[in-house]
Amino acid sequence: MTIYVGNLSFDAEREDLVDLFGQYGQVRQCSLPLDRETGRKRGFAFVELADADSEQRAIDDLQDVEWMGRMIRVNKATPREGGGDAAVYRRALSMGYYGWQDDDLAFVQSFGFELSKIDKPVLVWQGDDDFM
Repeated sequence: MTIYVGNLSFDAEREDLVDLFGQYGQVRQCSLPLDRETGRKRGFAFVELADADSEQRAIDDLQDVEWMGRMIRVNKATPREGGGDAAVYRRALSMGYYGWQDDDLAFVQSFGFELSKIDKPVLVWQGDDDFM
């Protein structure tokens, strides 16, 4: 299980979280996601401890506790919903205009990309309001 820690102080560092959760057991992994555009911390973290019992104790003890001046939220991390194709299109690369006879494979080949690095090539036609 992975633990979600929300409402973190922007002053919190990875080492601070390792120290805090290390009181409950061995910390296997700890990450503080950064905003892609600004590089700033996003105010939450993910922590994984060595065993489920330790993780549950940490969740029970630290939920709604003030830490570094903020009331933190600590609970079991759940998969992000609603990602689907929308997540892919947010990371899409616009390469300009193509003729009506072009297909997705022609688009990829015309730029010489390695096919294994392209997750889902898609041509968006003018009039496809979903993606414009």
